[in-house]
Amino acid sequence: MPHPRSRPSPDAGLASRQLALEVLLEFFRQPNALEDRLDALWRAHPDLDPRDRGLIHEIVLGVLRQWPLLDAMLRIPMNKTLPDQQLTAWTALRIGLYQLHWMRVPPHAAIHASVELVKRSPDQPLTGFVNAVLRRAAELTPEQAWESVRDPARRLSVQHAHPLWLTRRWLKQLGEERTAARMAANNAQAPLTLRFHGADDDARAQWLAELAESGVEARPLEYPPEAVLLPQGGRIPALPGYAEGRFAVQDRAAMAAARLVDPQPGERIVDACAAPGGKTAHMAALSGGAATIVALDNRAERLQRVAENLDRLQVQGVEVRVADARNADELGAELYDRALIDAPCSGTGVIRRHPEIKWRRTAKEIAQAAERQGEILRGVASRVKPGGVLVYAVCSMEPEEGPDQIAAFLAENPQWRRDEVEAKGLGLDSAWFNELGELLTEPSEHGVDGFYAARLIRVTDTE
Repeated sequence: MPHPRSRPSPDAGLASRQLALEVLLEFFRQPNALEDRLDALWRAHPDLDPRDRGLIHEIVLGVLRQWPLLDAMLRIPMNKTLPDQQLTAWTALRIGLYQLHWMRVPPHAAIHASVELVKRSPDQPLTGFVNAVLRRAAELTPEQAWESVRDPARRLSVQHAHPLWLTRRWLKQLGEERTAARMAANNAQAPLTLRFHGADDDARAQWLAELAESGVEARPLEYPPEAVLLPQGGRIPALPGYAEGRFAVQDRAAMAAARLVDPQPGERIVDACAAPGGKTAHMAALSGGAATIVALDNRAERLQRVAENLDRLQVQGVEVRVADARNADELGAELYDRALIDAPCSGTGVIRRHPEIKWRRTAKEIAQAAERQGEILRGVASRVKPGGVLVYAVCSMEPEEGPDQIAAFLAENPQWRRDEVEAKGLGLDSAWFNELGELLTEPSEHGVDGFYAARLIRVTDTE
């Protein structure tokens, strides 16, 4: 059985589970960006007890992590087929079973809550059915859902709750053992990592002391040196230093992108796909605020989030404007010393943080993302001066979005080559890099998000 997770607060009751049910129903009807939906929920209920908020978050993300496994387990004790249209009943069953097997919720409490959720819904006639199924399912083990499945792809798909098309894709690329490890890592709770915003060691030490004084366990990490791990997590806006802009939430692999750019004072740098602005702010900090940074995005509403984040982190001097990086003319006539492309991608490297990605993506979308990434890469590359550096990064583990993308670009553009990377000199872990000097992280191996990044240098001005 999976290891138990956080214990909900004693007063975390039916109202919280009702809100979790509503978020999940909305997702099952129309898959959306879960983070946006949860942000809207927190704004609509600002007085939620932090423990209730934690319960909602755990149920929603947990159910989406384990969705097919939950359904496979639930079908075992069903004495009749429950149509997919009975969505409230299905969702209440999933919530109940997740609490039974993945959270330390007593059976009577988990079952009672799910039954009450159904009683209040259009699926009320199924109240007795839901009660009976959950009582039987409480006696099952997850292994019973997949142990008789002989096909490796289907077995892994159920066991680790990933879509079958993605399971088959990874099996072909990685083999069974590495695919299973990747999926298990995707279903694990991601660590909370903060990036200290600044280069002053004394200020960082003072902030860490403030965290300790407030009862927050914080562990400074070696790579990158500005990374701080919070083993027990924490409510971000309540942490010391949040309002003053002392830190940003960022995975260590994502921090590597700005460090690969290695921004220097006096340089002109473009962040071509800047939203939500975390890497823009990081580059500003690494340059001591002395580089000229242009932050672009093709949607004005996304740039509003960039502006808000830069304002909280007290980053000044960044030019924020709407531009489509695929169109070189929109990047302006002036050439840049350095460029960062944090390209829009499938996001398969951050499934552990955003489990809904598993259910929102398709193989066709990966191909479409790769095509768009190539267009952005060519557009931005044309605006980097000879001798300039370009860093291309994606939070994806799909070859066509990462290594294949760069290999194709270099084959077509002899004026560019891979730049030599001295990982430790850039404050990065050499274990994150392959033999070509490309950053290529795997959650199951490195404990960070799945990320790809390549650092290129323009060696001639010939197009």
